[in-house]
Amino acid sequence: MANMSRRALVCGSASLIGLAPMVAAADPKLRALAGLLVELPGWQAQEPDMMSMTQGALSVAYAARAYERGDMRVMAMLGRSGVEQQVPMVAGQGQSEFSLDAEGTALRLRPLRGFQVFTAFNKADLDGMVMVFLQPPNTTAPSTFILQFEGLSLDDAMKLADRFNWQAMQRAVAAR
Repeated sequence: MANMSRRALVCGSASLIGLAPMVAAADPKLRALAGLLVELPGWQAQEPDMMSMTQGALSVAYAARAYERGDMRVMAMLGRSGVEQQVPMVAGQGQSEFSLDAEGTALRLRPLRGFQVFTAFNKADLDGMVMVFLQPPNTTAPSTFILQFEGLSLDDAMKLADRFNWQAMQRAVAAR
């Protein structure tokens, strides 16, 4: 069950990413977010995609960038992707730490460098995601930095996530 839940999170954001070329955003603030999706040494990066969409209560606005290195794949997303609303233990709802390891999938919520960080990792498939909650305290805007990955250990994915400036990202999403 945990494996299915984690896959639903990853698939949900991937389906939103697929819409990005159809709904390209010219918003300068989104371009500023895209500028924070840095080059990763040794990785081939695509140009960032940007998307902005509102449908009912769902508001999505993010920049995304794909990276490849051999059989390894990474997708970095910054903004409001809708995925953060699917995570059952969101930052700021009274839970500062959570851990679950079941059926080869490890889920974890913990404070890290002043941010709440949620990780989901499938050990057998070597895939998962790192989600950094960027919204300042006492705000309701669910903005995140998400790093989805395939073919990497969780430790290696965390090292890649650390290459991005989370503080600058938080300032940029607060300015949106």
